[in-house]
Formats: sequence, structure tokens, C-alpha cells
Amino acid sequence: MSVIKETGSGPTIMVVDDESRVCRLFEKVLGEEGYRVVTASNGRDAMELAKETHPHVVLLDIVMPEMDGIATLRELRKHEKSSVVVMLTARGTIQTARDAMVLGAYDYITKPFDLEFLKSILRNAFAEHEQIKRKNACAY
Repeated sequence: MSVIKETGSGPTIMVVDDESRVCRLFEKVLGEEGYRVVTASNGRDAMELAKETHPHVVLLDIVMPEMDGIATLRELRKHEKSSVVVMLTARGTIQTARDAMVLGAYDYITKPFDLEFLKSILRNAFAEHEQIKRKNACAY
């Protein structure tokens, strides 16, 4: 189930994780930082939500039922080319990290992680999003 949380009025972060407690944590922490947080519990819902919200940054869990994070990333790249994707996983492998990066993931973070570290990654991801937008605007 997808949820749009009006936790902030700033840039949009889409959190895709099948663990509801992880989504709630991100809603609270990132909402307090001023971000607009939207959440999806699986890849299929994430694709629909992305079409509605056009997120600036996506925090995407790798291990999920139905449609895993790698498959979701592959689909996101077809439709949301300017979204910056940060992969999250508790069970990371070098191969999975490599696959994610080849598909265009911006970063790859293993759980558990330090929230200050994540906030730093997000600041950089938003800067990357702005560069992508400028590059795309210059292409026309």
C-alpha cells in the first residue's frame, strides 16, 4: 500500500521498503528535516506512486516480496530518469551493489546505518538531482 505523507513542503523523497517500521522512521526523521515523504511497501506500488509524485530522491530497499529493489530500479529508470536512487539493504552483496550501480543507483547503503550519514548522502543526492535537471534542461 502506498501512502503520501504531507510531512513537509520541501523536495520529495520516496521510501520503498516492505518493513512498515522503516517507512515510519523515515517519515518522522525526514519529515522533521522538511522533506515531503511518500512511502510504498513494494516495487509495484512504488512505480504507481512515482508516476504521481515524481520524487527527487528514492530510498529503495533491495529485498522485498513481489518485485525486488533491483527490478524496481530497472523500471524506475525507464520512467523517472531524474530521480536519484539510493539503495538500502540489510543483506548486501558485492554483486547486488554492482548490479544496482550499473542500473544507475547513486549510492548503496547497508542497514543499520547512522542517520547523520544518511542525511549527508541525501544532501549529496539532492545536489545530484539538481545537476541532472540542469543537464536535461540544456539538452533541449
